Amino acid sequence: MERFTITCATPCSTRTWSNNQSGSPKNQFHRNQFGANIGGPLWKRANLFFFAAYEGLRQPQTESSGFQTVPTALERNGDFSQNFNADGTLNVIYNRFSTHAVTDAQGNTYYTRTPFAGNKIPSSLFNPVGQKILNLYPQPNRPSKGVNDLNNYFAQGSGSTSNDKFDWRVDWNQSSTDFCADVGSPPAGLHTRLLLLQWRT
Repeated sequence: MERFTITCATPCSTRTWSNNQSGSPKNQFHRNQFGANIGGPLWKRANLFFFAAYEGLRQPQTESSGFQTVPTALERNGDFSQNFNADGTLNVIYNRFSTHAVTDAQGNTYYTRTPFAGNKIPSSLFNPVGQKILNLYPQPNRPSKGVNDLNNYFAQGSGSTSNDKFDWRVDWNQSSTDFCADVGSPPAGLHTRLLLLQWRT
């Protein structure tokens, strides 16, 4: 029989680049990996043998969102007057209900839309479903970057990884030509069995 334990606590905790940039505390990481295996004869005279193994993992840790960009207070209220393109021009928002045909001086007809005044969408056009989805986003919680308020959100939270693994095998050497094995390896509690028949020459 063999047993093992691997433990890593405080020395494994790390400070990521985003932790440093946001002034957040170091991510906590604790890992405890353990297990055992055993093997031997079930019925030695009949050439029947077994092997079994178990491995467990308990890993509490700190998870972080990394830098994310979420809607600003102005954007939540339909005000996109502070949204700009890469070249510095205003990212114009058009009213999709204002589509109309235009004929130019050469007689070519095309369709266009009217920009919202001040690049602000009136609340009367807010979609109720869209509003509910918008409310699922958190509020900005840190200074943003650039004119488009990028990277304005960062958060940390506790997380954990926990699993248990089992493996077993039974071998039966029936004769010098016949061999039978029963193998089990249930992932996440699912019981699976595989019967192998192997003919020797």
